[in-house]
Amino acid sequence: LGHQIGGWIATGAPLQRMFFWASFAAIAAGAYVALTPLIVTSLDQILLAPAPTEVWRIVLLAGLPCVPAGLLFGIVTPLLMTVAIAIARQRGIVVGLVYAAGAAGSVLGVLAVLWLLLDTLGVRGAMLAIGILSLANGALLAALYTLLCGREAIAR
Repeated sequence: LGHQIGGWIATGAPLQRMFFWASFAAIAAGAYVALTPLIVTSLDQILLAPAPTEVWRIVLLAGLPCVPAGLLFGIVTPLLMTVAIAIARQRGIVVGLVYAAGAAGSVLGVLAVLWLLLDTLGVRGAMLAIGILSLANGALLAALYTLLCGREAIAR
């Protein structure tokens, strides 16, 4: 759903708007991930406290916290891909590089979480670190948005 929403936003939108929404979604996702341990604690009390062995409650507790972050992160990808295609001269190469970077980031992210963050920071610390990195990515996108808007103003 997030990818579809990102695609709808990207359709016919100017580059500035795509950068704005990509940075907004990345920052919101980062904040949500950083706050997830607090949300899970509340969900645990609501869902599991009444009947901790009911499977549907366990599934909801495992799945519900992931949905907003997945939705928000999903919005970012089609927006950035559309921007990359719009500004690239060799579009095929750029698309390949974007997908390669995404795949490499996924593999490195999983390895870092499994063998570094969880062992050294624990689950809550790892979530906070991931949230901070996502916030930093959103801030970078916001800076690019500001730079792009500044150039547009100068061009006028």
